[in-house]
Amino acid sequence: MPREKSFDPNQHINKALAAIDAQIAELQAKRDQLASIIGGGKKAKAATASKGKRAMSEEAKQKIREAQQKRWAEAKAAAKKKK
Repeated sequence: MPREKSFDPNQHINKALAAIDAQIAELQAKRDQLASIIGGGKKAKAATASKGKRAMSEEAKQKIREAQQKRWAEAKAAAKKKK
């Protein structure tokens, strides 16, 4: 009497997951090696990511606003002269 082989799809999925995890670990190790060559590891990346937005004072915003308005006015004046 022949034995029936039981097919367990979860077993195949678990093997696939293990293979993917091994590939990820290998790639992360290679990434860390390359990052250490240029001096930027995970710590450097984490430090720059946590900085967030830079605050700008109202005075600085006003100076930028005025400078841009001046550039726009000069561009409009130049466009009127061309007509």
